[in-house]
Amino acid sequence: MFVLSRNVNGHSLLLTSGKQPKYFDTYDEAEAFATKLNGMLLREVDASDYWTVRKNKV
Repeated sequence: MFVLSRNVNGHSLLLTSGKQPKYFDTYDEAEAFATKLNGMLLREVDASDYWTVRKNKV
């Protein structure tokens, strides 16, 4: 299982669905969604603000 995390002002946040983390079964599925979300971010405001894929710690 994989999750998406985002660095916002030095804090790591997880993508959630409701109040629970949004899980992806495959890395490719998570990466595709991260790419889509990153395309919507305003990089000129904060270049360090982006979604990354990481393996969920069980």
